[in-house]
Amino acid sequence: AMIHASEFYSHLSEGETFGIAVKDVSLDMVKLQAWKDGVVKKLTGGVAQLLKAHKVEVIKGEARFKNKRELSVKTTAGEEIVSFDTAVIATGSSSVVLPGFNDSCINKLTPSPFPRNSATGAPCAVNSANGLPRGERVVSDSKFVGTSTEGLSFAAVPENLCVIGGGYIGLEIGSFYAALGAKVTVVEATASLLPGMEQDLVQVVARELKRRKVDVHLNTKAISWKEVDGKAEVALDSANSASLLRGPAKPDLDSEKGNEKQKILVNKILVAVGRTPNTKNLGLENVDIQIDPKGFIKVNDKLQTNIDGIYAIGDCAGQPMLAHKASKEGLVAAGVIAGKKEIYDVRAMPAVIFTTPEIATVGYDEAGAQKAGFQIKIGKFPFAASGKALAANETDGFVKIIADAKTDRVLGVAIVGHDASSLIGEACLAIEMGATAEDLARTVHPHPTLTEALMEGAEAVHGAAIHIFQR
Repeated sequence: AMIHASEFYSHLSEGETFGIAVKDVSLDMVKLQAWKDGVVKKLTGGVAQLLKAHKVEVIKGEARFKNKRELSVKTTAGEEIVSFDTAVIATGSSSVVLPGFNDSCINKLTPSPFPRNSATGAPCAVNSANGLPRGERVVSDSKFVGTSTEGLSFAAVPENLCVIGGGYIGLEIGSFYAALGAKVTVVEATASLLPGMEQDLVQVVARELKRRKVDVHLNTKAISWKEVDGKAEVALDSANSASLLRGPAKPDLDSEKGNEKQKILVNKILVAVGRTPNTKNLGLENVDIQIDPKGFIKVNDKLQTNIDGIYAIGDCAGQPMLAHKASKEGLVAAGVIAGKKEIYDVRAMPAVIFTTPEIATVGYDEAGAQKAGFQIKIGKFPFAASGKALAANETDGFVKIIADAKTDRVLGVAIVGHDASSLIGEACLAIEMGATAEDLARTVHPHPTLTEALMEGAEAVHGAAIHIFQR
């Protein structure tokens, strides 16, 4: 909701491209937040109505396993014991805390009845992107430091925002505030934005960040912060790094480490260095439920834990930590509990990054397909050659189809561009059903639409795309 609003605001300034002059545009952040909260209320209210219609009893409180068939629930009225034959753990995840930025933003783990589908005091597993140690689950009470939760609730657009973490959460929120006029600095500890994502996709997003004057520092760690003259001074430590936009800074040199030390002044700090499963303080040890070294509950393809009658779904049950993956797992678990022959056997699990432009992927990427032993053929079609994209002035990006060179089966699809999140659905269906690139290429797509890019990308696998020249 917030990202959509920010893009609408940003497009108003581009109206003259279409001969539309828009003057005196202003932003009321309080009204925007109220609108966002209204959307959330409608969605959560709808779920509450569905629960009521299905006669589901909702107990608001903090639950712990007392034994293999009982829960102790701490509510505002006191402790309540709930007996069960079957239990499903769906406690979600929380933001990882960055050392040096946790002292001022810990809310002392204050109990909060039924808070955002998470349990109080979750552990922070080591973040694979930048090797952060375990910490504590927090909700920020600092006027300077916050996580994604606080980042979506600012009452005003910060003049200067430091985003620590160049992953999908950091770039989504950073892009959002850059579109609203904030000066955004992104600090990423690894050598690339969106670690793990294919570089040809990342480069398209990086170009837009540059256009929005977002300052990106790679191979750079945020060490600490302190308040200086009513602002937050962030200490950075970089090893042979430079801003992607401004070139080498003029840092102080740490002679012992040979690293560059920099300091930046900002109004807000957003910590977005990963998420960790909420599996602490649930009493799992009381029932011997197995968890892995990163804190995820171990489950089988029926979402069953090692304890009979206890299931786990969603972020607490393993990667990928995606809402639609959790929903699918919930359906599978419900089917198994109801006695149906269900297993979690998803072939096509999409992932979407809501940056500008969006990135959407499903199936194998190039390296993954080759590692799995496939010989691959790749077809690419740029949106710059799409009539619909040209008409909408949304020509950044492309569609990439990865197919098995022997069978022509579609192994993976990657899209970077406008509305990629909507376009990826067709690719999900193709992979799930075992479609070939030829199947996609021979399917008539409506003109002019962005979906034609999928058809032409599939045609490009065979060197037969009509609207681009292929050697």
